[in-house]
Amino acid sequence: MRMYSQEVSVKLHGQQQLDGVVTKPEPVHVGEHCLIALGSRLRVASKRRIRKFDLKRTIFRANCVRVGSPAEGGCQDATHAFQISSALAFADHGCPFADTRMGSTFRHKHLYTFHKFWDINGDGVLTWDDFKQLAEKYTKIQRRGKLDQDVFKRWESILGKWWDELTHHADFNKDAVVEFDEWLKFFHNMGQQTKSHKELPEFLQTYLQLFFFIMDTNKDGLFCVKDYKKYLTAHNMDVTRAKECFDSMLNDEDRGNGNAMTSDRFRELVYDFWVSQNPDSPGKYVCGTFDSALLQELEGMNKTRK
Repeated sequence: MRMYSQEVSVKLHGQQQLDGVVTKPEPVHVGEHCLIALGSRLRVASKRRIRKFDLKRTIFRANCVRVGSPAEGGCQDATHAFQISSALAFADHGCPFADTRMGSTFRHKHLYTFHKFWDINGDGVLTWDDFKQLAEKYTKIQRRGKLDQDVFKRWESILGKWWDELTHHADFNKDAVVEFDEWLKFFHNMGQQTKSHKELPEFLQTYLQLFFFIMDTNKDGLFCVKDYKKYLTAHNMDVTRAKECFDSMLNDEDRGNGNAMTSDRFRELVYDFWVSQNPDSPGKYVCGTFDSALLQELEGMNKTRK
């Protein structure tokens, strides 16, 4: 066996941390993806020569020895550490993302909304109860605090179709519980099977229409920064960077509408949020200021059901 090495320093979620030093003596088994492209220092032992982008069928083993301060050869900052941690987590779970920053952003934004938006009861997984509670929450927002049964049944029907689709395609162990990695795979597959929000199944297109209706709080047919701030506040998300994040999503058409988005533009950005693996995608903040929460903290909220 020919050995190839790169030194790497990384904070690994769930490992012992002492004064900025993390030790992980046992090997991490890594799936089909490229850790050599991290641009940091990771000790990699390979069973055969690996070219940087020729990794589709390569299985290799990464040994993370230790991480410390920059003076000790550690990461330069927390963000860098979290990006590497995310890449290792992706590889461990066999997720199809070879670019570190790309994988990190895709996972990070979905972790944020999974725990801040969808997991209503905060147990770290999704069940039908979460979706039913969300239907009730949407109803009360739409009806200004009232639980109108007709409106509730409509939301319950839409979210029920989503839940059925989700459990059919993403609940791989068929336990009626969707864990985060199953959730992430659902959106990855969505991106593989569709090219725009107009190609989504009818129930998801209806969901996007109603989601815009909820987000447009003053009912002027546009989604503006005030609407965005109200959404963030309602879901206990960070509001301090709301304007900065909202402005980053605007295009010329939006600016021509007084720095606000039409329904079609909003749906385009939510679709982009759902499926894009581009770390600079225009819709990455539309569902929340995800990078205001540390990736490792969000990872720690994930749970599994045996």
